[in-house]
Amino acid sequence: MVNTFETYEKAFAQQNLSYFNGNVEGILWLKLRAIARRKQLVTFMKQMGLVAASKTIKKQTIELFYSLSTDVNKANLVLDVFLRNVENELYAELNINTEQLKEDLYNVRDYHWGGDYNNSLDRYLIKSYVKGLPSFQKLLEQKEDIAENAWHYVKNSWYNHWTSYLIESIFKKHDRVVSAVGAIRSVDFFVDDCPIDLKVTYFPKVYMDLKFRECTGSNEIAWLKQKAKEREFRIPQRMDSATLEYYLREKFAESGVKDVLDELRGIKEKILNKTIAAPEELMLWLYVNQGEMRFGAENRLFLILIDLDDFTQSWKLKRAFDMLTPKINSYLSSFAVEQLSEISFTHQGRMYTSLSDSLFVLK
Repeated sequence: MVNTFETYEKAFAQQNLSYFNGNVEGILWLKLRAIARRKQLVTFMKQMGLVAASKTIKKQTIELFYSLSTDVNKANLVLDVFLRNVENELYAELNINTEQLKEDLYNVRDYHWGGDYNNSLDRYLIKSYVKGLPSFQKLLEQKEDIAENAWHYVKNSWYNHWTSYLIESIFKKHDRVVSAVGAIRSVDFFVDDCPIDLKVTYFPKVYMDLKFRECTGSNEIAWLKQKAKEREFRIPQRMDSATLEYYLREKFAESGVKDVLDELRGIKEKILNKTIAAPEELMLWLYVNQGEMRFGAENRLFLILIDLDDFTQSWKLKRAFDMLTPKINSYLSSFAVEQLSEISFTHQGRMYTSLSDSLFVLK
């Protein structure tokens, strides 16, 4: 079968991204997709000495694809040079002061989300303050809470956005990496012509709970409650699970019951070590349990940040660039496409296959 521009466009739209793996012409299509905006496209064609007959960006991109397809390998190399040029980055026009931005990140002192971070802010506000309040007077009484929720949501979203930008920048500065300039969904950059979507995340609490139960026969809160009963600690009855878990851990620490906390840490470290040694099950879990709105079947590199002393503080590692940089560069220097795991999973009755890897950074 002869591949056409439309062939690749259809595969991309259907999240059939495995179609591009090891396909030099498909990689060319992705790289062109990454510059398919007027400024970048015009600049690239000017550098190549090309003039498009078409007027629209879409048709110009199609023209360019067929023109470059006559020598795919050469075209990929030329696009690599263009994509590596920082002036072609979407963020270049913002004139970002990187060092100041890194310092500004420390103004975020807590990671308390406003509303439900799994959904959009507007959905949370509608659910909590519109459909749930049939009284305007009661709505007025919630004015400060609404403002606070919105602020926490925006603050955390700001933190996540710019730490992700700076972490991606570490990858994109490496010699083996070619940036996708931030405009193409499903690809952040190419490593040795392998398209990669970077996911910066933490060790999932739900996954830890699942493995904790497999190890101990109960979840963490039940395990802590049992340890508290054995030591005749009072267990409050009107606390939600998260608060009770925090309360019991703090009480064990205050009372000097070090053996319980050491045992708890030991169980979690055992789970972590086993996962790091064989991460395929976790990567499959991450694909299967991604949010519906964020669904994707792209090749993914999971950068997983873990604070062993307190998992809830792992968010701080997103700004620990002195720790992250050598870990990332070491990973990229030894990267091989062959080391990626093939992950197959089902979504809405359809099977997908992706290449994936994980890089764990532990404090």
